[in-house]
Amino acid sequence: MRRVARDLKLAGSPRGVSARMRRNIVAAVEPMKKQVQSNALAIPSKGHGSTGLRASIAEATKVKVTAGARVSRVRLQVDAAKMPVGQGALPRLMEGERKWRHPVYGGPWVPQDAHPYFAKAVAQHLPGVQAGVLKAVDQTAAELSRG
Repeated sequence: MRRVARDLKLAGSPRGVSARMRRNIVAAVEPMKKQVQSNALAIPSKGHGSTGLRASIAEATKVKVTAGARVSRVRLQVDAAKMPVGQGALPRLMEGERKWRHPVYGGPWVPQDAHPYFAKAVAQHLPGVQAGVLKAVDQTAAELSRG
């Protein structure tokens, strides 16, 4: 991917080629993203009210593509900055392996079980994502070689 990104830069990034590669990479990651979002929304909820945590986690799930000559990566992450104020750490706590505590509407602190939602989706979709990303990079390399 770095080689192709470097070649894109050297070629002056022909019109649309770089954007097309990014779109194809994002499309390859989309099934994994949708599964993470679905898993987050399926986290069980106890009690009578909802704080919207599950929906916030799903909404904050983003794909980021960095394609540079020195650093190239594809990231699927729950962006803590996109979470409501004061909830940035909650996606990581929900994914964790141990219980954690939180106050309930200003009342007592209660234990909260972790409900892993991210790693399962990644493991399930990783082979397909890897193949899709490689296909997108190979297509871009072929476009560049044709001129």
